[in-house]
Amino acid sequence: MQVWNNKATRSYNSLSGIPPKANALLQNLKQRFSGMQIEVGIPNAKNVFKNEGNNHLMLPVNILQKMTKDSDYTEMLKQDFQVFEQQMLRDTDNDSVQSSGFFIDLDESYGAWAIVKNLVPNGNNDSLRRTQQERQRYMYEGLEEQLPETQREAQRWFTKRIVIDLGVLYEQESSSTSRAVHVDMMLDLRA
Repeated sequence: MQVWNNKATRSYNSLSGIPPKANALLQNLKQRFSGMQIEVGIPNAKNVFKNEGNNHLMLPVNILQKMTKDSDYTEMLKQDFQVFEQQMLRDTDNDSVQSSGFFIDLDESYGAWAIVKNLVPNGNNDSLRRTQQERQRYMYEGLEEQLPETQREAQRWFTKRIVIDLGVLYEQESSSTSRAVHVDMMLDLRA
């Protein structure tokens, strides 16, 4: 997730609510994807994490506004929302995931987050959680005995970028054409 300068953030926040067309589209999305908790806002590490539920989606107003003007973009996003829903179902059935969700950033990139306990993938098609588990293993190599049990119990993962390729979620490296081997995320240990 990029850090946006203060002027852009102030400009974004000064919008007086959601424009009527964008709000109508938002209500339509909430009906069509009724299993998702869709919120409007600028995603950041402070506002995306929720303590319950594996069905969160945050998107900024500028994405809704673009959707009202570009039907091809809207259809692409709706298809991608279906992929998010599939992962949300996997996370709901995954005892190691306490809470999780996705976001669309101001630059139209996708990201994901999760609060997990001893993360395990849920099935063969759970590429996103498998990659995160590999990264978790790499980060904790040799540290298991040094960390108190309370810190190993719950972790907040913040994925900076994900891509959808043929209906599968992948973590993305800095190169936009390659699927990630090394996951770019922030680990915030909770006491």
